[in-house]
Amino acid sequence: MEQRDGFDDSSSSFSEDYESDDSEETSSSSQPSNHLVSVALSSPSSNIIVAVTDASSSTIYCISPDPPHTVIKRFDLDYVPFRIVPSKTNSDDIFVCGDGGNVRSYSTSSEKKSSSHEAKTITTALPEKCTITCLDLNEKDEVQVVGTQQGNVTTCFDRTRTYDGPICDVKILNESSCLIGSAAGFVCILDRDDKKPRAMPGLRSNRVVTCICVIESLSFAVGTHDGHVLIYDNDGEFKISQTLRFADPVYALTSHDSSALIVVTARRVHLYRRLDRVSE
Repeated sequence: MEQRDGFDDSSSSFSEDYESDDSEETSSSSQPSNHLVSVALSSPSSNIIVAVTDASSSTIYCISPDPPHTVIKRFDLDYVPFRIVPSKTNSDDIFVCGDGGNVRSYSTSSEKKSSSHEAKTITTALPEKCTITCLDLNEKDEVQVVGTQQGNVTTCFDRTRTYDGPICDVKILNESSCLIGSAAGFVCILDRDDKKPRAMPGLRSNRVVTCICVIESLSFAVGTHDGHVLIYDNDGEFKISQTLRFADPVYALTSHDSSALIVVTARRVHLYRRLDRVSE
């Protein structure tokens, strides 16, 4: 019988500032004022992109993937970066949501010294004055799905819909399906040929969804504000196969080659490696 093992925790923080114990007994006075809010891996350099914010400012750090993980570039922002979306065209660019209806693009390549950004125009059927919180791209960096703080979602294969709660993340699962996560406590799959989205099990209205990560075509992860990461696998239908627990809110998830899952909590970055499948 083939058995799929889960993810094995094998990491600590990237920065000494976030080296505090993940125990729930940690006092609030010892917690840092900065919060990690998003993470991504650029391609082809595999640089680690981390967004940090506090009450007055936000910064995106581009970190070398090799020890000692030095900061090779930084961008100081005048808005909160809700979501970092890496380019899928091997350009080392990233797209950042959070500046109202704008999406900003930045080059994370160490060969380009400029720290400037460009605004990317998103042509969608979204209502005016919406704040874009998340989006996903195809292999040509064409926008396939967009979510907003007002609950609007528009996709490349469906009309614009409005859901309960702010849309915290959207991901293309395959060429005909996308995942939609809401702060109202649900994740649903919207299929090209289905008129009604399908809600995923294991979530409730008081469990605020913060992020989604596609691990592979039949597997994805969901992060929540109460410190859980739910791993969904499809064995005929999507079910929760594993739950990871943390003492802090989970703000961002990203996957690398389906074998590793990076989890960003308010104070730390965790690396989980997926154990090999074994046969009995």
